[in-house]
Amino acid sequence: RYFQPLTGERTIDVQPILTPDNYIDVVLPFIQSARSRIYFQNQSFNTRTVGDNYRRLLDALLEKQKGGLDVRIIFRSFGSEDRDVISNAKDYGFDTNKIRKQKNCHTKGIIIDSEAVLMGSHNWTTAGTGFNRDASLIFYDAEIAKFYEEIFLYDWNRIDPAIVRKQAAIE
Repeated sequence: RYFQPLTGERTIDVQPILTPDNYIDVVLPFIQSARSRIYFQNQSFNTRTVGDNYRRLLDALLEKQKGGLDVRIIFRSFGSEDRDVISNAKDYGFDTNKIRKQKNCHTKGIIIDSEAVLMGSHNWTTAGTGFNRDASLIFYDAEIAKFYEEIFLYDWNRIDPAIVRKQAAIE
């Protein structure tokens, strides 16, 4: 499905984000500000190799999920690596019923409470949120957030839940 582009002319509150400059300092309180839901879609979702600052982001996202917010995660399917990504997320504490894998996902977005959306180039890895040169923007605008939320929910509803399958014992 193709979505009609969002167009309009008005003043919008936008926050630029860069790594290594200010990603953690801006995105951590952005996640912590969520009151009802966080829709997270990213090419990468690494919960295995985690540096200290990146851990703060993961912990904030996990805290919101464990606190009862509707936290849904979509990451890019890389085939044979998917099982490890899902298993590692489960070991970290994430509810794997709220994780889906999407073929060809390249989005890097976080939608908070249908009110604000982060879009940009940051992968959720220690390097992507810490020291790679990446750039993103947070749009504090409900119309833009709802536009991306509609697309996120379309993706969410057309892909199956991520499943952790046990490997067969080899004898």
